[in-house]
Amino acid sequence: MKNDGNDISITWVDDHESKYNIDWIKIQHQPESKLDQVFWSGQEIENEIPIVSNQESPEQVARVLTTSLLRYGIGLVKHVPPTLEATAEAVNKLGPVMHTLYGGMWCVQTDREFEKYQDTAYTAQELSVHTDNTYFIEPAGLQIFHCIEAAQQGGDTLLVDGFKAARTLKEKYPMSYECLKQTPIEWQYISDQNHYTCTKPIINCSAQSKEIEQIRYNIYDRSPRLYPFRNERNILYQSVKRFRDIVNEKNYQWKLQLTPGTVIFINNWRVLHGRTAFTGNRVLVGCYMGMNALLSKARILKLIV
Repeated sequence: MKNDGNDISITWVDDHESKYNIDWIKIQHQPESKLDQVFWSGQEIENEIPIVSNQESPEQVARVLTTSLLRYGIGLVKHVPPTLEATAEAVNKLGPVMHTLYGGMWCVQTDREFEKYQDTAYTAQELSVHTDNTYFIEPAGLQIFHCIEAAQQGGDTLLVDGFKAARTLKEKYPMSYECLKQTPIEWQYISDQNHYTCTKPIINCSAQSKEIEQIRYNIYDRSPRLYPFRNERNILYQSVKRFRDIVNEKNYQWKLQLTPGTVIFINNWRVLHGRTAFTGNRVLVGCYMGMNALLSKARILKLIV
């Protein structure tokens, strides 16, 4: 091996010689740097989320959206015509639509498709805050909604910063935090055509940074399969209840009314979403997007380096 101060030359056992720039080698040993996350509770975030106009250039829309999603777990785009097609065009400025058992772009309307999917989203009843796709090995990274027809009354969207909630759990009940980080829970989706299951903890941390990377929580997706040991079951149930109580606290929930013309992008690995009950017809169009697509866009825009 030779080092001339700028490059390192290595001669391998087969006499092949490789040359590597020292600055390049240093970069390869550094972890990726990301924008600092802002952890939030309830209405305090209402005036902090930047809103970008869909009339801006595609790169500007993607930059504002990606920055906001990395920091807050939420992004907003206004001036989008209230149609499925226009919503799809706005989504594609960030990345490709993720196709699942629900298709690509989809429409959620009261009592429409309920028999097909057996999903409470297709009803007018209240939905507790949750993340989607807990039964997938890799849940969608983003959940994207555009309310193209608001309900006659009710139907407010509820958003909770799951990372903030998990940090609160760690501060108040450290043993419960460790339980939800270490105990696998089975999540499932069963219909006539599909049977998905995945067994993962509610709180998932990065193997490298040890920071919280993903929240997987949905009371509607819990499998009835019991944890095998009674004492450990009791600890698990108590820990789940404590986390549930935190995310259902009013001061942790940002309550907002989605309106035609504004598309909301939600980090499904971080932010829990739900809604209040409503009357009348309410029509949402939207889709999922993979986390890989968001992170790829962030690297292209040099927001992750």
